[in-house]
Amino acid sequence: MVRARINDGNWSLLYTVDNVPAQSSGEYTIFSYPSDGPVVEYQYYLGDRIENLFAGDKVDFQVQAMIGSIHRVYNPNHTSQLDMYPYVFTGEVSYWSNTQTITMPDGPVSSSTPNPTTPTTPTSADSISPTTLLLVSITLVIVIVALSVLYIGRHQKPSA
Repeated sequence: MVRARINDGNWSLLYTVDNVPAQSSGEYTIFSYPSDGPVVEYQYYLGDRIENLFAGDKVDFQVQAMIGSIHRVYNPNHTSQLDMYPYVFTGEVSYWSNTQTITMPDGPVSSSTPNPTTPTTPTSADSISPTTLLLVSITLVIVIVALSVLYIGRHQKPSA
C-alpha cells in the first residue's frame, strides 16, 4: 500500500483496496507517477488520484507491506449491491515505512532524450527534472517496501 501527503497535509491512500498494484516478479516493484506534461505539466497521476504539484511543493511518501489476500465479503447492513459485497484485505501488514520526501523543483518537466555525445551530469538539484526526481524517490520507496516484506517474512511465527 502507498500513501502520500502534500505540503504536510493529511495522509491519503494512493490506491483503494480493490485496486492495489500488483507486486512485480522481480526483486523490486516500481511505481511511476507521471505528469500530464507538456499539456498540463503540473498535474500528476498519483495512483488513483490526480494532484496538481507546483515548484516548491513537498510530497511525502510512505509504503506498507501487505501479505495476504483481497476478496469480497458479505455485509448485510448495506442496501446497495456494491456495498453489500465490499473488498477487504485479510492478512498481515507492516508498519508504515519511514517518510521519503521530495520537493518539486522549478522549471518545466522535460521529456526529451539527451544527445548521447553531450555530457548530461547535473550540477545541482535544480537542474534535475521533476519527473526524474519523482522516479528516483519512488524507487527509494520501493526499496523500503522490499525490505519491509523481507522483515515481515523473517519475523513471522511458524504455524502450528
